[in-house]
Amino acid sequence: MTAQKSKKEQVPEVQSTESKKQEVQVIDKAEENPSTIVYVGPDLELVPQFSVFHNGLPDHLREKVKAHPVLEKLIVKLSEMPTIEDRLSRVGSKEYLLFNAAKKQLGSDA
Repeated sequence: MTAQKSKKEQVPEVQSTESKKQEVQVIDKAEENPSTIVYVGPDLELVPQFSVFHNGLPDHLREKVKAHPVLEKLIVKLSEMPTIEDRLSRVGSKEYLLFNAAKKQLGSDA
């Protein structure tokens, strides 16, 4: 088995049928370039804030992101965490605003 195949097998598959292409596709930066990513949004039922994922998103989080696209902007590379963590608490920052918009959108849906 080549290294190329090994990498490909680790990446979650994205459904690509014609009807699915019309739906919101959740292909975030992490899935284009598999690496360690962190969810920095509000706590969800199965995903607490600062959950770490390798090689893409799990299906249950992917479904949440489809339903609430603002969550996609709250999934970051691990290397960005020191900066993002600071910005989440800085009133008026982009990350602060995104976090609060997601929290409002989710309401009791978290």
